[in-house]
Amino acid sequence: MKLLKYRVIVFFISILGLAVPVFHARPIIVMIVSQAFGALILPFTVACIIYLGNKKNIMDSFRFSLPVNITLGMIFIFSIVMSYMGFTGLFLTLKNI
Repeated sequence: MKLLKYRVIVFFISILGLAVPVFHARPIIVMIVSQAFGALILPFTVACIIYLGNKKNIMDSFRFSLPVNITLGMIFIFSIVMSYMGFTGLFLTLKNI
């Protein structure tokens, strides 16, 4: 981790961790929001994996097979459901603050 760009990334992540005590935020709420935010990003992550895994110019002969695509499709549907649940839970949590 000697490259400057990695040190800058670690620095900003460390500074981000100071946002909770500096702004007197409640740590439990911050943890709930961060977990819900992870659920909101999950469908985009799975969609990118499906897209990149099926690109012939990137994967060549190692492209995803039909069973892998079916499994990833089910994971994508599950991630959409979880994202919806995370969004509604996050909205209710922020509404009750």
